[in-house]
Amino acid sequence: MLKIIIKILFILLVIIATNAQALNGNKPDPNTEIDTNAINILLKNARLVNQYTSNAHIQFYREALINAKEIDFKNGINRAYIGLINSLFYKEFYDLALTYALEYKEYAEQSNNQKNISQANLLLGNLFSRQKNFKKSLQHHHLSKAYYKNTNDDYMFARNLVSIAITYNDLKNFDSASYYLKQSIQLFKSNNHISELANSTLGLAEIELGRKKTNLAKDYAINSLLYYNSIQLNHGICNTYGVLSQIYMEEKKYDSCLFFAKKSLAISKELNLLQNQNTCLQILSNAYYKTKIYDSAFVYLEKHKLCNDSLTSRNSVIKMDNSIFKYDLYLKETTLAKQNDQIIFSKKQNNLLFIILTLISLCLTISILAFKKNSKATKKIVLQNKELEEKQNEILASIRYAKRLQQSLLPTEKYITKNLKKQK
Repeated sequence: MLKIIIKILFILLVIIATNAQALNGNKPDPNTEIDTNAINILLKNARLVNQYTSNAHIQFYREALINAKEIDFKNGINRAYIGLINSLFYKEFYDLALTYALEYKEYAEQSNNQKNISQANLLLGNLFSRQKNFKKSLQHHHLSKAYYKNTNDDYMFARNLVSIAITYNDLKNFDSASYYLKQSIQLFKSNNHISELANSTLGLAEIELGRKKTNLAKDYAINSLLYYNSIQLNHGICNTYGVLSQIYMEEKKYDSCLFFAKKSLAISKELNLLQNQNTCLQILSNAYYKTKIYDSAFVYLEKHKLCNDSLTSRNSVIKMDNSIFKYDLYLKETTLAKQNDQIIFSKKQNNLLFIILTLISLCLTISILAFKKNSKATKKIVLQNKELEEKQNEILASIRYAKRLQQSLLPTEKYITKNLKKQK
């Protein structure tokens, strides 16, 4: 019976071990090189996608983030979050980008990584600015700025200043916007970051254009164009041509306005920059109207209307894509939550079963030890009884032997009776 109980106990322990292995079997090893390489490949593929014509890079970043979290690949998690949030930002999926940015900050705070927290604050500042929540935007930007200033990271500090300037520009606070941009330009110059230098300089041109200071705006725009041409950054060149066309429109120099608007429109078409195309078409229509070339003005006005309709359709698609992304994210998070709940429930069941089996094992062990102890005591008692019996038999045998000996030495009763009769 005891052997059967032990066998049953062993089988139950094997079942628990098998279930535990099944629960943990799908969890990758954090040190597995193939897993980290696969994540790096996803991140590389995301960077190679043309983000102006495709959304594939967003999916690459999402897959990289999910996989990196599964194996706790910290570098991969950080890069995937930043890439994903920036991609959603430039695709104008602001709500979804904000969701990931808040999640990223929470992750950074849990890890107590101040650098990542500051990066998250910078991203949140940009996103809140796009959502017209300028107060929150500036709060996050200034938190980030304080960190980068203390760490002497001039590049990130300068980028932070640019973000603050953009927020102030959106608030029409041109003095503060200009102040922060000029600070960033000095830092970009000292570190030879040409593309960032060109962006900040073009930002100053737009600020001065907003102030109606066209000569100063033109100087900044020409300088930015020189920077962009030196590194052949077409996107920047396109934007600069657009700003120059607006400057010349403000100065009523319509020929120059038409020249730069057409150049900007051509590059916008190559890069599929629909918003830039729309702006250029509107400028061209207005410039031709001002020069009384009404046929051309009408043609560009019609193109502007078509482009505007395309923008409206695109914005509808963006909203739909945003909803789809959110719903997809909700489904994945719900599924993951259910899986986690099931795993936790199964673990609790296994833990409870393990505790019960442990108690049974303990009881059986105590019973077995007690049984063995009682068996030894019983054997000892039996042995002692046997020894006593043997000694008792020996004593009785000695007594019987002595009795026979005494009987052999003493005269018989018949002999004594006979002798007594003779004496009488």
